Amino acid sequence: MAAGEDNKTFDLGVDLGGTKVAVCSSDFEEIDDVSERVMRFPSHITGSQEELVDTLFSSIDTYIENKCAGKLPRAIGFGLKDAVDNRKGIWLRCPSSEGFSPLPLAELVYERYGVPAFLDNDVHAATLAELQYGAGQRYKDFLYLNVGTGIAVGAVIEGKLMRGASNYAGEIGHISVETEGETCTFCGLPGCLENIASGQGINEITQKALSNNQDSLLQQTLKAHGFIRSTDVFSAADMGDELAQSIADRVTRALVIACVDAVNIFNPEAIIFGGGVMSDGWLLTRLQDLVPRRAIATSVAALQELSLSELGSDYVGVLGALSIAQMG
Repeated sequence: MAAGEDNKTFDLGVDLGGTKVAVCSSDFEEIDDVSERVMRFPSHITGSQEELVDTLFSSIDTYIENKCAGKLPRAIGFGLKDAVDNRKGIWLRCPSSEGFSPLPLAELVYERYGVPAFLDNDVHAATLAELQYGAGQRYKDFLYLNVGTGIAVGAVIEGKLMRGASNYAGEIGHISVETEGETCTFCGLPGCLENIASGQGINEITQKALSNNQDSLLQQTLKAHGFIRSTDVFSAADMGDELAQSIADRVTRALVIACVDAVNIFNPEAIIFGGGVMSDGWLLTRLQDLVPRRAIATSVAALQELSLSELGSDYVGVLGALSIAQMG
C-alpha cells in the first residue's frame, strides 16, 4: 500500500486487548456513531512477537479494505499493553507475549503503510479518550482510574496528560496499601493495591480464602467456573456471605486508600473509573461515600465527580488509540 496526499483525511486507532484487536477510524460525526466504525479481530497476545505483529497488521489491512475503501489514514495510533517509549515509537515490553523484545512499531508501520504511527500504553490511551470524547472534556484536571485485570491511573493536569520521565507515570497499582500484604509477582514488593483490588487479585485472594472455608457461597461459583469474578464476590457479600463480605471490605479499604492518596496528591476535579471490577457500580457507591470523607478538605472542595466512564469498556480503548493518532 502507498500513501497519497489526497487520501489522508482520517486517522486510525488500534487497541490491543487480551483477546481482541479493535480498530476504528475517525470519520464519524457523533460519538454515538462510533460503533459503526469499529471492527474487532482475535488477538494473539500470548503467542510469539512475530504472531503479534502479524495480527496487528492483518487487522489494519482488513479494516482499511472493508471500512476505508482501501484508502490509507493520515496516521495510526496504538494503545498497547505495558511499557511504551512514546517518543521513539518503541513498544518496550509485553509480558504475556513469548520472547518479547523491544519492538520499533512506529518504524515498522511506516515501512508498511508510509504513514506515521504513535504509541502509548492502554491506560494513557483511555485517559486521552476521556479527555477528547468523554467526561474529561468537562475538566482541566482529572484522573482516569482503571480497575481491571491490573490497576493504573492516568492523570490530566491543566489539560495535559502527565507522562513522567519514562512515560510510566500512573502505576498506582503498585502503591503499598497493606504493610503485611502478599508479595507482588510483578514488582516484588508487599501489599500492592493490584494484588488486592484488581480482578486477578480478587480471584487469587478469594480462592486462597476458600481453601479454608467450605461454607461460603463462593465455593459453588468456583466449582462451576474455576475462577471468581469481582461481581461474584460483591453479589455474595450482599447476600450475607461472611467470607465475601470480608474480601469486599478489604478491596474497598484498599481502593479508598489509593483514591484518597490520589485526591490529596493531584487535587483533581473528577475521578473517572474504568475496568471490569468497577463496571457494576458496587464499589463506586462506596468510594463516592468514603473518599470525600477521608481526603483533605481543600482538595475535596474541588472534587466534583466520582463516576464510571461514559464511553464504556467496549470503546474507551479504541477511542484512546484514535486520540493518540489525532494528538500525535
